[in-house]
Parts: sequence; C-alpha cells; structure tokens
Amino acid sequence: MRRNVHPVPPLEQSGSCLLAGLEFPDRESGTALDHLLSDVRQATTGFAEDFELREGVLAAEDILGQAPISQSLDTIDFEIFKITEMARRWITENGLSPYKLALVTGTSPSQVHRVMEPGWTPSLKLARKIASSLPPEWVTDFEQDCNACLPRMFSLRSSPFTNSEPINRLMRAIRSGPAEKILSCISEDSFCFRHFRMLSRQEVMLLSASNIHREPAGLEYAPPSPRLSYIQGANAPDTRATRLWLHRNPIRSGDRINIYTIHIAEVHEQNRCFQFWKIENCDDLSKPRQLQILDNYLAECA
Repeated sequence: MRRNVHPVPPLEQSGSCLLAGLEFPDRESGTALDHLLSDVRQATTGFAEDFELREGVLAAEDILGQAPISQSLDTIDFEIFKITEMARRWITENGLSPYKLALVTGTSPSQVHRVMEPGWTPSLKLARKIASSLPPEWVTDFEQDCNACLPRMFSLRSSPFTNSEPINRLMRAIRSGPAEKILSCISEDSFCFRHFRMLSRQEVMLLSASNIHREPAGLEYAPPSPRLSYIQGANAPDTRATRLWLHRNPIRSGDRINIYTIHIAEVHEQNRCFQFWKIENCDDLSKPRQLQILDNYLAECA
C-alpha cells in the first residue's frame, strides 16, 4: 500500500494530546465500518495494491464544511448569476447597447449598465425582470448551455437509492456488512473514500484512501468536506444518517475542460463521517459559449 506524504503531520507525530486515549475497535467489536478502517490500516491483502493512503490530524476549521471553488453557489446566488450572465450574453451576442435592453425591460439604463460590470450582483427581482423580456427560444438555448457547463451539487436524500448501481451495491454492503463485502465493493467499483473523526472542536483525524484504478487515471478530485459538529460525552446519542449527493464538477485536463458527474455517499455517525465517491461519467465542453459561461462562473465563485 502506498502511503504518500501528507501535508499535515502523520498521525503518530501530530502532537495531539487527544490521541493518547484514542482506541480503535478490534474485530470482536464495533461496526462493519469500524472493521473496514481496521482492515485498511493493516493493509489487508487485496486492498494494499489498489489504494494510496494518507492519514493525519488537521485543524477542524481548515476542512469541515469548506466548499471548493468549483462547487455551486447557493440556489439564489446561482439563479442571479445565471440571469445576469444571460443579460450580458444577450447584449454581447446581438450587438445591442445596454440602453436598448433598458427600454425593453422597463428599467433604468444605469441599472443595465451596472449589470455589465464584472462582480456586480443585481437584485433577484431585477434579474428576473430582465430575463422575462428576452426571447423565450434564446433563453431556452442559453439555459441548456448553463445546464451543460455549470457545476451543481444535488441532494438525493429523497430516496435511499440512486440510479448508480455501484452506489446502490455499496450502500447495501454498508447496511448489511461484513467489512469484507464493503471492501469488495470499494475495490471492484473503483471507489475512493475518506474518514473524518472529530477529536475535539478544534482537531479532526482524516484518513484518505485514493483508488489508483479510478477513471480517468490521475484525476485529482475530492468532494466538498462534510459538515460535522463535535458532541462531547460518551452518553451522547449515537445515531447513523446517510446522505447521497450528485456533484457535477468541471475539471481541467490538459487544454480541455470536462464536466464530471460524481456520486457521493456519506455515512454520518457521532463525531465522524465516512465519505465514498465514484466518478460515473464526463461530458466534454467544446462550445465557446459554454466555456465562457464557465470561466465567468468560476471567477464569480472565487
């Protein structure tokens, strides 16, 4: 098993005062997920050749709940961006002046001029007023380009299963165990996974297992970190919650940008979270307008 140099101190060298009393369940106790961690740490045969492990202790504020630039804006900000970009593209592609668009929309020329300024965000009411004045066929075409190129994060909580058979197999294995069955799903379906364990409100122990057979080879991706809160005390309620996500994320490969569809499964327990993910497919971005929309979007998120 390959153990890469982690950007934080290794677990045994972290200096955390909380590690001395930290015990890991043995094979006679704990859940199937506990046994999974034990097998991974001991470089179980069959797993060792497929994964690169990294483990260390990090500051909680550095990783928990921090979304990457590529993650979508929240719903309202996303809607405003899309409509604002729509107005800018309409003016640019049709050679119009902001003054003419102001006449059509019934807004002041100064407001439309400000829409053309990078970084300025109009109100949702103004953005929708502008969008409703544009030709429906052009708006539909523009929205299709947005759907094709912009990153989005969708919650799949409404159903315990998804249209991803690998995710479904993994979730069945987690529900029924044993750990060997989970390991088999992870290895055969080329999953990567991470385990977050909160040692305190300030420190998180993170183990990452990256599948070297993932497709496409060499692609660097990790999902947004889960949102965890530290619960102190051994008598705190220990419940399990499962969350499923679909992440559409643009990733540059050489001189091309592809939109990848990633299925993510999170299993939350007290003070910890297991996060599994698999890249299902990708779409090549080739239309100039899609690339321009994406570039403007990532600049807005930065």
